[in-house]
Amino acid sequence: MIAWEQTINKKEIQQLTSYILTLQGSTPERPKRPEGEFCTE
Repeated sequence: MIAWEQTINKKEIQQLTSYILTLQGSTPERPKRPEGEFCTE
């Protein structure tokens, strides 16, 4: 993974983080089905 600190500045990181947090709890119009296997030990 690239080091984002060299690509975008601190203000842009804060704005991106704030945007991502606004998506929490949202319901997309066509959500993807769950992928992978459920694992319990």
